[in-house]
Amino acid sequence: VTLAAAGLPARLDRVGFPVLALAGGASPGWAPAVAAKIAAAVPGAVSRVLPDQTHAVSHNVLVPVLTGFMLGAGG
Repeated sequence: VTLAAAGLPARLDRVGFPVLALAGGASPGWAPAVAAKIAAAVPGAVSRVLPDQTHAVSHNVLVPVLTGFMLGAGG
């Protein structure tokens, strides 16, 4: 499957910086699917689904995930 066929820009495979694609587990099913497609398209990217979260993620959930990712723990 090409990036375009997955509905993603073809340039995602040229991203040269760390990417963490997040989705809430309580979000519509398309959100985790898109986060996974983005992570699969970007070299070295990580996809995470945050359990019980919607698009309005609690800071108590988000801060540790972002901190871990930024410190190299892989999100």
